[in-house]
Order: sequence, then C-alpha cells, then structure tokens
Amino acid sequence: MSRPGGLSRLPGMTTPRIVILGGGYAGALAANRIAGRLGRDAAVTLISDRDDLVHRVRLHEVIAGRRWKAYPLAQLLRRRIARVRARVVRIDRAARTVEIDREGAREHVPFDQLVLALGSRVALDVPGAAAYAGGLASLDAALALRARIAALPDRAPVVVIGGGLTAIETASELAEAYPRLAVTLATGQFAPSLSEEARAYARHVLEDLGVTVRTSVRVSDITPAHVTTTAGALPADVAIWAAGFTGRFPCASDLPLDDDGRVVVDATLAVPGGEGPDASVAVWAIGDAAARPPGLPFLRMACASAMPMAAHAADNVVRAVRGEAARPFRFGMLGQCVSLPLRDRRDPGRAPGRGQLPLAPRGARARAWRRTARPPRCDTRRMTAVSPDDLARERPYLFGLAYRILGSAADADDVLQEAFLRAQAIDEPRSVRAVLTTIVTRLCLDEVRSARRRREEYVGPWLPEPLLTDEAWTTSTAERVEDAESVSLGFLIMLESLSPLERAVYVLREVLDHDFAEIATALDRNEAACRQLYHRARDHVHARRRRFPAAAEDQRQLFGAFVGAIMRGDLDALAAMLTAEVTATADHGGKAKANLRTIHGADHAARYLIGLGQKYQRHVPGSGDRFDAAICNGAPAVLVFDGPRLTTALLLEIARDDDQPRVTALHVVRNPDKLAHLERAIASGARWHA
Repeated sequence: MSRPGGLSRLPGMTTPRIVILGGGYAGALAANRIAGRLGRDAAVTLISDRDDLVHRVRLHEVIAGRRWKAYPLAQLLRRRIARVRARVVRIDRAARTVEIDREGAREHVPFDQLVLALGSRVALDVPGAAAYAGGLASLDAALALRARIAALPDRAPVVVIGGGLTAIETASELAEAYPRLAVTLATGQFAPSLSEEARAYARHVLEDLGVTVRTSVRVSDITPAHVTTTAGALPADVAIWAAGFTGRFPCASDLPLDDDGRVVVDATLAVPGGEGPDASVAVWAIGDAAARPPGLPFLRMACASAMPMAAHAADNVVRAVRGEAARPFRFGMLGQCVSLPLRDRRDPGRAPGRGQLPLAPRGARARAWRRTARPPRCDTRRMTAVSPDDLARERPYLFGLAYRILGSAADADDVLQEAFLRAQAIDEPRSVRAVLTTIVTRLCLDEVRSARRRREEYVGPWLPEPLLTDEAWTTSTAERVEDAESVSLGFLIMLESLSPLERAVYVLREVLDHDFAEIATALDRNEAACRQLYHRARDHVHARRRRFPAAAEDQRQLFGAFVGAIMRGDLDALAAMLTAEVTATADHGGKAKANLRTIHGADHAARYLIGLGQKYQRHVPGSGDRFDAAICNGAPAVLVFDGPRLTTALLLEIARDDDQPRVTALHVVRNPDKLAHLERAIASGARWHA
C-alpha cells in the first residue's frame, strides 16, 4: 500500500541514493528541493570542492572592494543532506558510481539518481588571459585581484575585456569604487543582448563614471603591462577578462558532450543514453553544465536559468523515485538583469539602474521573438531584482511569516535559506517584500504538507518550538500585545488545526495585514478563493478563542507570584492563579523524560508544578541546575539549565478570567531538538522582534 505523499515501498526496497555534484546555485537548490520533497524516503548527498556557496554574480563587486560575505553550505542546506567536500574525478554511469578525491584519498560514491551541477568556467581563450586576466574565474582569483587593484597608484590604467553585462557591471563598479583609476572597456560589440534604449543608457552610465569605452576592437594578446588589440596596444597595469563563460566538465565520463563541453540533455533535462531500463533517467544535468535542451530557442548561461532548471530537475528526480513519468522543461527568458550604480550623476532624479529588466513582450512581438530567439526590449525602470541586502533587511519579517505557518524555528531557517537561493534568480515587477513573501509562503506550504506524515509518527504531544522574543509583554500598547499573541504557543497550536492554505491565508491577512490581491498572487489563486479561505479560518479561530490576553503589567505581576508559589511549594496560592480548565502539556518527542499525557484542571496542574519545582530544587546543589526567566513567544517563560545546556522551557499563557489575570495553559518543552534554536539564541543574545 502506498503512503500518501511518499514512496510505494515493498519489502526489501532500499532507500534511493541521490547524489548532486556541485554546490553552486543550481546544486544547492536541487539538493534542498529533493530533500524537502522526499524527506527520509531518500538519502541525499551533495559533493562540492568548496564548503561555501560562491556568490558568482557578485564577484565583480568583490574585485571593486565591496563587502562580501561567505555563505557556508552547512547553513544553506537542509540538515538531512550529507555534505562531502571532494573533487570529482570520474563518473561511471554503467556502475552508477562517482569517483571522488577527498584530500588525496580516492573513494567511490554509489548513486541511483545523479544530478550534475558542476557549473562553467571563464572562457580564457586568448594568449596571456589565464596568466594575467583571470579575476572572475573564482573567488580566490577575485580576492587576489582586489588586493592588486587597491594597491594601484592614481591614474593607473585598468582594462576590462568584454562587452556583455558582466563586463559592464565590472567596469562600472571599478569606476565608482576607484574614481582615481583610468578604467577602459574594450570589446567588439557593446551590450549586444540589450535593446537600443538600454544599450544607450548603460553606455551613458559608464561614460558618466569616467570609463573609456572602446568598441569594434578584438583582443589578441595580454601581457603584464599591455592588452594588444586590433586597434593597437592598450596600457594595462591590471587586465580583467569578462568576455563570457564556456562549458566545463572537469572529470572523465562517458556522458555525451556538445562542442562547448556541456552535457547533452533531452527535453526533461535527463542525459540520454546509458544501459539498462532505468539508465536514461538516472543522470540529469542542470545549470551551466547542461547544454540547451531541445525545443528551447534561447537559454543563457546564468543563475536566472540555472535556478529554474534545478527546481525542474529536482521535481523530475522525485517523480523518477516515485515511479512517475518525467515532465519536459519549459522556460522562457523574460529579460536580463544588469547591476549599475545606484545614482545617475547627471540626472539624480532618474530611476536607479540596479535590477534593470525588460517585461515580456506580448502579441505579435512575442511570437516574433520566439521565432528568432532574440531577447526582448529592456525597460530600465520597471523590474525589481532581489539583492542580499534586501534579504537581510526583510529577514525578521520573513522569519515571522515562516515561523507562524510552520511552528518550527529550525524549519523556518531552512525555508529562508532555500528562499535566499531562489531569490537570486527572481526579477519581477513587484516590490522586494512581495516577491520574497511569495517565495517563502509557497516553500512553507510545501514544508507543511511534507511534515504531516512526520507529525503523525511523533512520540507524545506535539508543541511548536519556543522562540526567544523581545520584551513586548512589558509594554502595554495594543499593537505590541497583538503582535506577541500572534506568536504565542496557544495561537500556533490553534493554527495547527487549520489546513495549510487556511493557515497561510490567515497569517498573511490577519497577522501581517496583506490585502487579498497580494495573498492571491502569493498563493497563485483568485481573490474570491482567498477570501473564502480566510473567512473559514477566522471563524474557526474565533470559535476556539474564548479569552483575551491580560495586560502587560498584570502578566508581569502574576508571573512573579507564580514563580514564588512554585518555589515555596504553596499549592493553594498556585491553584488560585490557574483557570479551572487549565491544561499542562509536555513535549518530549521520546527523547527526554516528561509527563506522557496532558494534565487537566487547576488542582492537578498545581500539584504537577509543585512536584517539578521540588524536583529541580533537590537537584540544584549537586547537578548545576539553574533557573532563568525569559520572554518566549511574547510571554513569560521559565528556563531550566543543566550547566550550559538548556533542558526545559516552561511557557505560560496568561489571559483574563473573571476580570483577573490567570494562567490558561502551561507548555513544557523538553525535546532537545526543539530547544536547540532557543539555546543558541540565548547564548548569542539574538531575539526575534514580533
């Protein structure tokens, strides 16, 4: 019998082994997507020769001395993905193994499904280019070139070779960061992929920054002091090759390659050929490592195409594992992204140049473009590109959205990491927040659906992960109290009773105040359906919400009296602080000692709390136990530590009962997996602001 959303497992079936080669944009996204869709039904391994993801589209900024940040794969990848740092030596498709070199030792890694995401290399095809102009080839080369440029004297000549978007970005960044240098752009054609209007604007920006643009020249040789062209030699203390990329397949294999060294794929992104009934769907190629699939008139070597290819190949891998047919890859380039300085010096009122992308043509123009495979026109003011700074600025909002839907801080972090990868290829005519909201919401819905089966197998009662928040409960403004309530454990437990779509709509509308048009876009549904989902969720929530939170001052006073009564062992005083129908629930997950059943009633709950207090007080002298007070999920909490290790979090829900503040629910979290995020937050002092 097949399990919903999982695999049809028969006795003797082994866990599918899925190996991804390459830790760039495409490889990391494919690994995360496959692991998220299959969960424990597959063993996913990512092999990369680096421990971090190189933000390749930003290497020109690294060269120009801009701040750069490492993105460790350990933080970007889901926790269940096995990472191996090694160099790929050989792929044996017949034996279904990958030979790797790990610190000089050769190993063979078996696979059932293999995803090739090995990227590309800079096309250094001119004499002297590899030795004297390889700054965009890797992060290490960019950092070395960064140091050389910073040490150049005033008016030192720097030549950027190439006329594509990478060359334009590199020249503009250098000229803006080092106005004292003499920057020259040498190319045969200037921005050939842009429209006439966009090409003129890009040239205007470069000339405004003081860049000399030399067109209709071909570079024939590069030396330490000169760049030789068909129009003569150009002095160059530093030369930067930015004339494009070419295929790279850095290992031995029997896979079919095209003339550019890229792996041939069919319409589904599977590598054709091989032996055996399943060989044709065992190997997939994505990103720059893959040749253009048949049927696509145009496909750039860029993260904007690599990311959709990765997502599609990952879905086809999941289909193959589940015994379903692969689907063809359909893709069209809506436009191109070019990063130019934020301000036009000649016309400060003009729109900024970052994220300049065209909208897709329509009607006859669209049909003509599809026939000729030419990129559409470029509108320099209408599209929004998502940058790392945007992601950092929106992270608290996005984390709050993901946490409220998922009820797990660790899963919310996973979703944000995958959203970061996907956002690198997103350019849309909407605000950055709207784009990121769409990505995160859809990832959360995927995660909720895949987590349902894991939730059914969970040992004991399930509670959301506690979250260290700011001291919103110490203020009495209605807005802060409402924000704090929206992350309370009681509210999150209430959301668990809703369907995934109802939960997402309710959070977006009721908590984050999005209008229905925005919600419909995020969920890819019409507004009427979203309104119906919202009203259904609101009625359900209001039916279960019988009390309102107490005022901040009342909560603070009750919390102090509550802790004092436990420490004194005052049963009557403690019971008076609890509502008659109070519940005490302990989440242990089978990994810690805790009460196995939910406790009901003030008398039973008070005795339970007195027992806990006496137990910990007995252990304090010799065990290193200590108690701390904290604000978790917008409400007071008691934390119990065994030395540096957090062992228990007791969270209170305080509401008004007969005009008096009383505790309506007690949540005890003892599962060490659910306390890990809270423990790290306490150690670092990082609080999430509701």
